[in-house]
Amino acid sequence: MKEAKITICLITYQRYVEIRQAIDSIINQKFQDWHLMVWNDGPDEKKRDIVQGYKDKRILYCENGQRTNLYGSDMRNHCIGMTNTEWIFHMNDDNILSPIFLSETIGQEDASQFDCIKITVAMQDFMKHFWPDITEHEIQNREFEAIQMMNREITDKHQYLPFIYCLRNDLNEKNRVDAMSYVLKTKIMKEIGGWHYQDSKPGVKTTDDYATWEKMLNRKDLKIKYIDKVLALHR
Repeated sequence: MKEAKITICLITYQRYVEIRQAIDSIINQKFQDWHLMVWNDGPDEKKRDIVQGYKDKRILYCENGQRTNLYGSDMRNHCIGMTNTEWIFHMNDDNILSPIFLSETIGQEDASQFDCIKITVAMQDFMKHFWPDITEHEIQNREFEAIQMMNREITDKHQYLPFIYCLRNDLNEKNRVDAMSYVLKTKIMKEIGGWHYQDSKPGVKTTDDYATWEKMLNRKDLKIKYIDKVLALHR
């Protein structure tokens, strides 16, 4: 089987309904030149059956021998080490991609000129967790709003770099970068040392998406393309 254009690293733990939705959003991409690695945090026969049940040679299922509870950082780095495709992209099992996600990023003619492609992510979960009184009608309106192209003038990459579109107007979450915020050349990800950890409390390390992004920005030669469209949904 020929090498794909991009490896998608999908981190999962439990969430048996969501994992199907995440994988389906990848299978339904208009751009089909991809390879998917699904990493489960610990042995899980049910999850293994779900993933392998797709019977798609582009999908590889992997799992930790026991749960590490490192929020995916270790599994992302395993995936990076196994990847030889030109591009790499990270997502979790509660994420969904727009059908045009790949065609709008690495599927464009000018994609090879860049090292990193930055997108906008809609954060659905903030509505549920921080806005408990929201109605279904309001949620639908916000979701419709989220998939529209956002017409913002980008004048400085540092101005745009942490931007995530939130579905709640009064929630200031602009100083955040999600794991899905960027598609990156695999060689760049390896050169910066893979995914980076942050000590949240003694003895516990968690994923720090911003630290990884910030480390990339420290490279003066990094060529970034900014796409001002919502192409992914974080639930």
